[in-house]
Amino acid sequence: MARGRPRKNVAVTIEDTKPKITCIGCGCDNQKNFYQARDDNRKFFGKVPYCKDCIQKIFQNYLRKYAENYNLALYYTLRKIDLPYIHSAYTGALQNVTNPDAKIQGLDNILSAYMKSMAFAEQNGWGSTFDDSVGEDQIDGLSSYDDVVKVKRKINRGSTNTQDFDIIEMDADELVQKWGRFDDDDLAYLESEYMDWEEQLNGIVDKFVDIMVKQVCLQMNEIRHDRENGVPVEKKLAALRNLIKDSGLADLQNNEAASQGVGMTARDIEFHRPVREPDKELNDVDNIGEILIGFLGGTSRAIGKENEFTEVFDKVYDKYTIDIIDNLRHQYGLDFGRQGGDSDAQSHDNDKTQEESIEVKD
Repeated sequence: MARGRPRKNVAVTIEDTKPKITCIGCGCDNQKNFYQARDDNRKFFGKVPYCKDCIQKIFQNYLRKYAENYNLALYYTLRKIDLPYIHSAYTGALQNVTNPDAKIQGLDNILSAYMKSMAFAEQNGWGSTFDDSVGEDQIDGLSSYDDVVKVKRKINRGSTNTQDFDIIEMDADELVQKWGRFDDDDLAYLESEYMDWEEQLNGIVDKFVDIMVKQVCLQMNEIRHDRENGVPVEKKLAALRNLIKDSGLADLQNNEAASQGVGMTARDIEFHRPVREPDKELNDVDNIGEILIGFLGGTSRAIGKENEFTEVFDKVYDKYTIDIIDNLRHQYGLDFGRQGGDSDAQSHDNDKTQEESIEVKD
């Protein structure tokens, strides 16, 4: 009986038995291309879920967003990947990359220099997550972590006017709990889109609808960033369309719009599109007010009644008032009081003399 060739003994190393992580950004599975993570929430893999290349891209995106502010870019990158920001470690990394004798030089390498110092985080007591950060108050230009986030809420959902919105101040911690670790710009965008969906659906009370709307908002935010960075978005747009369709949000929105009665429409107008005070210059474009003042003031003046209408009449129509007699006198040198070449005074004296002579004859 023929015997097969004996199987070779394959050595199994400890590395082969360890679970392998895959980058959530690009799908890279090179285990040497990941930074270590020491917190309990990531103890299964023990690594940051983004590969080093993707983290560098994240850093470069923040660098462009914050106008080449390396400190801010590093801060937001560490928040994104949930590693601690230690200001003393940043200043040390900054000294290293600006030292002409150092192996790693140039500000573009400050991320690598900082992450190298994180290898001693446990010995230095620096913690393991972004919540353990120390020294944020020493970062110049840091304003994204205020107590409130300013969110734009559309006033008129059908308006195309980009200025047609209200500004709502919302608690930053609550938004982080709702959406995760995003900077204020992303949090404001996500919450604004969520509120828009909430208005379109006349409220979100179902848990499933709440989850689906959040996923749509997150997908829209990713597409927004990809457009800003010149990354093709066709695949993500297709995924967004499928997400809206499969979740039933499109049908739900159409049903809500079709079933909205007169009462809901009135409430929607009162709540979301309140009547605004018109511009003072546009209050009376046909000058109806001046016509009424002219009628009431002129009539009151004609019957010898001085009142509030005559006062307003004098103020409003003063700029239109001209003295025709005085203007003609100055223009032609005339005296309309003369009779037969006599002045007004002489005329008056002549009349008086005639009256006296008549009295004497009588």
